[in-house]
Amino acid sequence: MTNAVVFATDNAEDKDGPWVETWDFAITQKNSEALIVVLSRVVNNLDAPEETHQSKFFVVAVGEFRRTSH
Repeated sequence: MTNAVVFATDNAEDKDGPWVETWDFAITQKNSEALIVVLSRVVNNLDAPEETHQSKFFVVAVGEFRRTSH
């Protein structure tokens, strides 16, 4: 029984200009069959005006990862 943090950062450029993005999962074991997981994602479209909805945004979600059999 322990906790973990899994994270990644990416950057690229598209038709709207350069952007950076970070994801992270904070994880703890609920029991032998499930993990409790908190996901966050943050995006910064560097050249987009702050007044637009797509300039800078984030998503946060909570849930469980469950072991399954094939």
